[in-house]
Amino acid sequence: MKTKLSMPEFTFLLISRNASNTILKTIQSIRKLSRGKNIEIILVDDHSEDATVSMAKPLCDKVLVNKARMGIGFSRQKGLALASANRVFIIDSDIEITSINFKKLDQLFSEGIVAISGSYNSNDNQSNWNKALDLRRKYIYFKDKRVSIADKSRYVTFSGGFCVIDIEKIGGIKYFGKKDTSAEDVLFQLKLLHRGLKTAYSPALVGIHHHHRNTRSFFQKVMADSVAYPWLMSLCLKNKISMPVLEQAFNFPIFLITSFFIPNLQIKLLLLILEFFPQIYILFTERFSPNSIRLLIYAIAQSLIKVLACAKDLIFGKYSSSDRILYIKNLLTSDFISKTNWFKQTFIQ
Repeated sequence: MKTKLSMPEFTFLLISRNASNTILKTIQSIRKLSRGKNIEIILVDDHSEDATVSMAKPLCDKVLVNKARMGIGFSRQKGLALASANRVFIIDSDIEITSINFKKLDQLFSEGIVAISGSYNSNDNQSNWNKALDLRRKYIYFKDKRVSIADKSRYVTFSGGFCVIDIEKIGGIKYFGKKDTSAEDVLFQLKLLHRGLKTAYSPALVGIHHHHRNTRSFFQKVMADSVAYPWLMSLCLKNKISMPVLEQAFNFPIFLITSFFIPNLQIKLLLLILEFFPQIYILFTERFSPNSIRLLIYAIAQSLIKVLACAKDLIFGKYSSSDRILYIKNLLTSDFISKTNWFKQTFIQ
């Protein structure tokens, strides 16, 4: 057992599932970039069916394996409970870290930030559908060389699989997720912001995403992102978080829904253009590249499934009348704010 004097400065928490092709790159990049610092590496494996655990175990300080697949949120919280350091890097096992500016991260934490996410891009494989999501991070989430601070008045999307948090400062707020959904990062961040804490995006943490996403797995992600939305909304109501999402993107397809009830084709087309304007903007900016087309397909498919998922939740969910009204109000308000923020960020600032 380590004494207090030998307690690590940083904990690196890796969450893995069937990551035998990438886990060694992730661990090697951590060891390389943290050379000279006292660190520990914790691996929580979400019931892999390949050689991930046997490959990584000799290189990690602590290894936990879920007896059944439990999901990312559960696995992260399980690992955080074992962290010896106050500052914990949470890194997905398919990301190779290329740079860590510890000095810059220290500065942000000293300014009251409690959680900082970094940025990563997919490796050079043009058939990788993840490259389309890289465009989303660039043009919609505005992840570039600037530090962006998020508080109650301004949301900046948080990458929970590539971040560093200060456990002491987050005050017991826990990660919580649902298997086969992808809103655990948003929920975690919203809980922080709701308590008056600040998060940030910073280029002080940069990586390469080595996960290859084919067409099938891409649409699995579309489904996970879409069905996560009503799950997130219901938990926001339960936790009395009135403003669920303030991303600088188009959150809920209000214009798309409105277009269903408009018989005039010209007005219908205008509404659709307004709904998918960020993706159309990217399409033209990227000169109709294959990945910009993929991103538009992603947005359309996600929007349609999101409408169905939220409609089902509103009709069959166990909500009071007041909660249903608040649910709809949150959808409308967050969408209006996100649309406004995106236009300001893109064309005014």
